[in-house]
Amino acid sequence: MSAGKSRSDRRFSLSTAVVTAALARPMTAALLPTDAGLSHRADLHQRRQPAGAPRLILVACFAGHGWGEIAGERHVLSAGGALLIPPGTPHAFGSDARAPWTVGWIHLAGAQVPAWVEVLGARRQPLLALGEWHRCAALMEELVEVLARDHRPGALLAASGISAHLLGLLASAPGADPAAHGDRATRAIAYVRARLAERPTVAELAALVELSPSHYTAMFRRATGHAPIAFALHLRMEAAARLLRESRQPITRIAEQLGYTDPFLFSRQFRAAHDCSPRAWRQRHGQDQHAN
Repeated sequence: MSAGKSRSDRRFSLSTAVVTAALARPMTAALLPTDAGLSHRADLHQRRQPAGAPRLILVACFAGHGWGEIAGERHVLSAGGALLIPPGTPHAFGSDARAPWTVGWIHLAGAQVPAWVEVLGARRQPLLALGEWHRCAALMEELVEVLARDHRPGALLAASGISAHLLGLLASAPGADPAAHGDRATRAIAYVRARLAERPTVAELAALVELSPSHYTAMFRRATGHAPIAFALHLRMEAAARLLRESRQPITRIAEQLGYTDPFLFSRQFRAAHDCSPRAWRQRHGQDQHAN
């Protein structure tokens, strides 16, 4: 593991002896945080575990952006998003170099871990929404403070309660029930993918799946790691790059296909996404294309 260092970085791990003793006590045997930390604007923060970890891992993004690869599937995180990684699951996660995340993490052991994995649907969809993420951030801060001060049984019981509170907030977040919202999320994503040239509002998109705009946004962020409008822009820029690479169409025609009446807006958004102009992208990828 490598991590960008700052004076505000804090991380704590319980010793093997403390963990063994705590898991033998009835009140902390159910759910025990064994490791916890916070990193602020951690531009180099990254971890890879190809064989998975022995404990349940919660990674929560409170600012900036990051990414995760869980069992071979890549997810994008932004503020208010979290990854819940079941024990034994191959994974990697890290900060976005251009917009470093502020991230908190907890490793959890105990008899209740399998039940939490099931309740939160982590094996089906590890990307979750922090419904009240400012409260989640405060609880993460409190947990780290507790572990920094004391590892006696009473302190560990408090840490166990804070961890359960955090997981409870995840379970109660809008869109947190995979069985109830999985079909809606699939429909919502498919609609956006199929209509990249359109610009529906969040209210219009939410009405299609019979949710309020706030619940729709939370569900969509949980499923994709993006807000709906940002996700549509991301897909348009991916489609633009593919068309520039694979087709011989003029750049202005590609922009029109993706719903842009202003070619300068298309160029600005493409540059923001790919760090170069559409023309430079086409040249860089070796295509002998028509100029617009």
